[in-house]
Parts: sequence; structure tokens; C-alpha cells
Amino acid sequence: MKGASVPLAKHSVEFLPMKRSVTAETGTDLLSAAVAAGIPIASHCGGEGLCGRCRVRIVSGRFGFDGEGVLPPEDRGSGVHLACRSRIGSDAVVEVMPESLLAEENILTGGAGGLRRAMGEPGDVSLCADLDEMTKFPLDPLARKVHLKLPRPTLDDPVCDEHRVERALKAALRVPRARLTMADIRRLGRFLRDADFDITATVCVRDGVAEVRRIEAGDTSARHYGLAVDVGTTTVVVQVVDMASGRSLAAKAAANAQRRYGEDVITRIQHAGKPGGLDELADAVLGTIRHLALAATSEAGVSLEDVSVVVCAGNPTMTHLLLRIDPTFLRREPYAAVTNSPPILFAHEVGLGLHPRARVACVPGISAYVGGDVVGGVVATGMAESPDLSLLIDLGTNGEIALGNREWLVACSASAGPAFEGCGVTCGMRATAGAVQRVALDGRGRVLSVETIGNAAPAGICGSGYIDLLGELLRTGVIDRAGNFVRGHPAVRGPEDDPRFVVADARDAAGGRDIVISQTDIKTLINSKAAIFAGASVLMSRMGVSRADLKHVYLAGGFGSTLDVGKAVAIGMLPDVPLDRIHFVGNSSLGGAKKALLSERAWRLAHEVAGRMTYFELSTDNRFMEEFVASMFLPHTDMDRFPSAAGGGRVR
Repeated sequence: MKGASVPLAKHSVEFLPMKRSVTAETGTDLLSAAVAAGIPIASHCGGEGLCGRCRVRIVSGRFGFDGEGVLPPEDRGSGVHLACRSRIGSDAVVEVMPESLLAEENILTGGAGGLRRAMGEPGDVSLCADLDEMTKFPLDPLARKVHLKLPRPTLDDPVCDEHRVERALKAALRVPRARLTMADIRRLGRFLRDADFDITATVCVRDGVAEVRRIEAGDTSARHYGLAVDVGTTTVVVQVVDMASGRSLAAKAAANAQRRYGEDVITRIQHAGKPGGLDELADAVLGTIRHLALAATSEAGVSLEDVSVVVCAGNPTMTHLLLRIDPTFLRREPYAAVTNSPPILFAHEVGLGLHPRARVACVPGISAYVGGDVVGGVVATGMAESPDLSLLIDLGTNGEIALGNREWLVACSASAGPAFEGCGVTCGMRATAGAVQRVALDGRGRVLSVETIGNAAPAGICGSGYIDLLGELLRTGVIDRAGNFVRGHPAVRGPEDDPRFVVADARDAAGGRDIVISQTDIKTLINSKAAIFAGASVLMSRMGVSRADLKHVYLAGGFGSTLDVGKAVAIGMLPDVPLDRIHFVGNSSLGGAKKALLSERAWRLAHEVAGRMTYFELSTDNRFMEEFVASMFLPHTDMDRFPSAAGGGRVR
């Protein structure tokens, strides 16, 4: 038939070493084929050929190549290519390079002590009470179960079944109104009589109205559970909570399956704009949450059917993608979100796979770049109700910062970049097995010891390792305050135009290559630390406060959990305050979601915080650029801001 399209040939592609095969059409890129095969291949740039992470070796088969992207010269001609640049032309066999596989990752699932690994299968985690103890809210869950033994209708009391239930609820909950859904009303007559008028109603009280969400036969009030969810760009954490007691029963964590479409929010926003892209991203994160919810409830001995409410906290992009809201305009000036406070939805509207009438709520955000994760952290730490001035820094994929107390609150998002997440630096990697997290040098700059996650052979350097290393290089004089390697220093290797410091020799490293930090790496890391410090400095300057006024500095996120605070101050990443004022609070996003789940007052406080917190857009603030440039030294151009570092007492 004229004009009919010719079907593309299909080919079998086998991926090694996992020996997994997938069928793909001619012209499909290998990265897409790997995603279809369920292979966790790294792609920080979302398949644009810009990060060089999706390296594969072609064993057999014909391919077309869309250029080499940023593939290192030494790989060219050796059969190694970027999966995102390689288009399938025949049946093929390819080997995914070990460093290109997303490995297990350390994910915080609670307070500062709740560090566990998780990746493909849900990771077992410990449940920490740090944030539970920091702030107390009355136990008053967003949904509650009420056991009702209703009087049967009589000639003296012929009230209709609907009003009979509503009357009992108003009396039990002391509210002026109660309301059933039409779905419950339709089945109410026979249901009540089969249950002998002995029922349990799950209700949400809003503005004095008890809204019935579910009616069960008998007394099921002891089976009442909720889920607190941290929807992170990199990782997702799900915690099962007993809403009758407030206790956390189990928690699971895993990498956000959206990572296959890009490591950062910008690449995911771009992918969401492609045909079908938004649904792919939503399905990926919902699949991760469902997977974790099933594993966590199974461990806790809880049925998913008994989960009444889910409260999620995440940055604005993650919240938009979770709810299938177009995120396009989050990255376009004037950077306006579609919604900062999504309505509470039914689980079936979201697609979570729980009881269809379970409720799903998202902690509100305040702008296109400061979302429910930060608002949740402000609520969880108690800074919104404290007279003390506090600074919250969430050291995640981005650098979100909040400052204030019960009188006022301000926030910003510092574009720190992904360097401390392992992207854009020569040997950077996430906090997985083999990542260098501690380094000790002697007085001459020689490596004394290297500590890796899991005590595995060194495979790369994670964020806390880079901060440790920068502090040590500065302390021992291997680099100067501008971050430049000192010319002629015996610990520095390589040519003058590309000097580097070897952290672990190739003979001891997992990949058979030297683990190094280069001059370019140091400049990239300084850019990142400068953005974080400059963001905090702008907020303090805008509000007329100084570091001396700070009573608490809260560090949130998995990055903060293994950070050497002294060295973070010494290189100028954190304000120079007494170390006893700096507190690790772990996963404050999850902590905020849990508090909102368990307390109506915490839920209202989150909305109050979102409503009164002022957002400063740093990209249009000249003061930020001035502060950023001044922060491009170690620790800073103005040493008066770092008296302890100037005295040599903070780097150890």
C-alpha cells in the first residue's frame, strides 16, 4: 500500500556479564536496549553523550555511531563505546563495563545512624529515632480508624443508614459534620446488615468534616498503617508506620529507577518533554515505591490493604513527575511550578497499587527549586518553632538551604552541581562499595591510609572522600589556598598541564587504574563547595545575621552522614561555628514526611512553613556571584570568616 511504513527489523542483543537478552529494532541505541532489559546502567546525562558513564565493549554485531561523545581517547579503537551513541544494526553481544553498572548505594533511611546499602533489591535498613526525639507532635494521624457499634434501625429510630453512620462518627470524633462517599452509600444497606452493624470506618478530618474513606466489617482499628516516603532524585526510601502507636515498623530503600533516564532533574525534565517521557518517568518512580512498599510491609507483617495514607516528600521535579504533572516550566524563566501544594489524592489516581481509596499526600514546597523535602526538614528539625536561629543544609543531588526560626524563614537552592555525587570528576563515584570515604596523609603529603565503603578495593572517590582529601591536601601543603598543586611537590605526578595526585595505585585498585584527583577535579569541587557556602552566606547577609548568631547548623542527606565536619569547615564548605552546633539529622525529608503522616498539626505546620518561607532566586542575585567568587579559595578569600582554620586548628 502506497505510503505504508516498512517495519524495522528486530535483533537480539545479549548483555554481558549478566547474560541478559532483549529484542530491539534496527537503529535503537544500546542505552535504551539496556533499560528495556532492566540493566542498571549509569547515564548521568540521560543519554546525551555528555557524561561518558555508559561504557560498553562490543563483542560482536554491527552498529552505527552518533559520534563518540566524551569517550576517553584511550578507549577509542579498543572496542569500547558509549551505549547512548551506539545504534543497533544486527544481532549483537555487548559487555557492560563494571564501572558503568549502578551498584549498591549507601542510603539514609532515618537519622544520622541509619546508613544501609540498597540498589536493585530493597535494602535492609535500621530505624533511627534521631528526628523523632528532636521534635514532638501530638499523635493525630492524617487518617484514623474508628470502631462503631451502631444501633439497629427501629420504628422509633428509622434514621437512614447513611445518617446512622454519620451520626455515630460525629459523636465519636466530636466534629460537626461527617460525609460518606457514593461508593460506600451504594453498598451500605446490605453491608451493615451482614456486619451486624459492627463496623470500622477509616476517616480523614478536614475543616471539621469527617470524610469517610473506607468502611470495614468488625473491629479493624488495630490494623492501621501508613507509609512515609522520601522521593529523592537519586534514591527512594519507604517507611512503614503504625499509626495507632506512631512506631516505625520497617523501612526499605533503593535507587530511584528514574536514574536510567538521567542522573539530575534537568535531564529528567528534558526526557519528560519527549513523547511518552512523562509516563515513563512516573511509572519508573511509582514502580520503585511499590517495590519498596511491598518489601517493607512484608517484613513488618502488614498487608498493603491496611495502608490508609501515604505521605511523600521530594523536590519539586520529583513531586511533579510522581503525579504526572508536566515539569517543563520548572527550568524555564521565571521558574514557576505548576503546583507547590498538590491536592490529597486517592491511591488509584496516582497508580500506587495500594487499596484504591488509600490517600496519597505530598508535603508542600515553596518554589520551583525548593520543595517538600526541604519543608519536611524544617518541620522535622523543629527550627520553624524554635526561637534559636538555625541553618539547614540538605547536601543531596543539589544544595538546598533554609535559614530562620519561629519568627521568619528563608530558603534558596544553590546550584552546587553533581561533583560531590561522583559526576564530572575523574574518579568520582557514588557512595557504593569500594568508594574512598576517608584519606589520611603524612606531613609530606604521602598517603598513610585509605578507607573505603565496605572495606573493598578502591574503585573511586565519593563525596565525603573528596572533602577529606581536599582537607588533607591543603593541610599538608600539596595544594595552595587557590586549589592549585604546588609546583615541584614530590607527591604530585603527571605533566605540568595535567598534574594529579594518586590516592590509590593501580595495583591496589579494583579497576586496575590509578585512583586520582586531578587539577581540574579540584577546581570542580571548589566550585561546588563555593556554591553551597555562598548560598548560605547570601541568606545570612540578606537577613542581617552572622555565623555567630547561628545556634544550630543541621546537615541533612546521605552525604552528610559520613562527612568530616572539621574538614568541611576547613575548606570553606560550612560556616565556621563551634562543632557542637553542627548536627547530622540524616534523612530529614523522610523525617518530615513521617511527622506529617502522624500528626495533623505537623501537616498544618508544613503548609504554614511553605506559606511563610521566602525563597531567594540566586541566579538573579548579584550578591551571590560576589560571594561565590570570594568562596573560590580554601577556605575563603576573607580568612576572618574562618578564624579556626586560619589558626590551623580545624583541619585534622
